[in-house]
Amino acid sequence: MWQVYDELYERGTRFPLKDHLWNLYLMEKGLFKPEPTNGIIVGGCGMAVSHLTVLADGRVYACRRFTSPIGKVPEQQFDELFMSDSLNEYRIRENFEKCNECELFTYCRGCPAVSHCATGSWKSADPQCWK
Repeated sequence: MWQVYDELYERGTRFPLKDHLWNLYLMEKGLFKPEPTNGIIVGGCGMAVSHLTVLADGRVYACRRFTSPIGKVPEQQFDELFMSDSLNEYRIRENFEKCNECELFTYCRGCPAVSHCATGSWKSADPQCWK
């Protein structure tokens, strides 16, 4: 299976694997080669980068796994919420205490929700990561 993956990867095929830890596993197996992204988030957790959660009652969350809403629509404009100080905190690389030093940061960012559940802080290291 990995031989096929590697052959396809060498031909330019990129696989959008949902779990952020696949990149670390595949890198360790020599099947994923991180490319420079100039700091642009290209994979992993998309919180505050490519998605928000909006519930039927209009409450908006940074992540569906978080319990604290960041606002509510239509009372607040969507773009106002997306560019809010609350979400900007999740966009600052240095806020990710351990992950910010990892070469896979722009491909992963860990899972802030799991970190928060395990430690009380979304900024702490993702306890699922073995690196």
